[in-house]
Amino acid sequence: MSYSPRVLDAAFFAAQVHAGHRGRDGEIPLINHVLEVASLVANDNGPEEAVIAALLHGVIEDSEITADELSGRFGDTIAETVQSLTEKPEWQVLDGVERKKAQALHISTTSTTAQQIKLADRICNARDMRRFPLGQNVEQVHSYCSSLFIVIDECRAAAPSLARIFDEENLK
Repeated sequence: MSYSPRVLDAAFFAAQVHAGHRGRDGEIPLINHVLEVASLVANDNGPEEAVIAALLHGVIEDSEITADELSGRFGDTIAETVQSLTEKPEWQVLDGVERKKAQALHISTTSTTAQQIKLADRICNARDMRRFPLGQNVEQVHSYCSSLFIVIDECRAAAPSLARIFDEENLK
């Protein structure tokens, strides 16, 4: 697979935006999660725009960057994909399962690119939860990972090989 310098630009931009942000454990830089998501998309033969959107998937949610700014720098398609992956403020008040149902309903209306990135993101989130449970017991970690199936099921057709990875890691 060969990608243009735009991919490196997106990685650099994401690293700048996420500078100082930490992942689930509070210690590991969040950019590690971003790079893991993009790597899964690239290894799933995602096109360049999918890899770029994967690198940028959290910048609107995690910063003051707007979709218009992303559009100006990376193009409308990438900005629209990132916007479709951005959590809606009204979901913040929902409990875990209801939140996942809202996410699933939303993701079912998005592009296959967005669904591929969402699958990769959920794989990484489940991995992080198992690596860094932050005081949660085994049942809580299992419950969280199981709740992700609600979203995963809406994305399976977009990236069957990523869905298989999720299943293999979470049906044990």
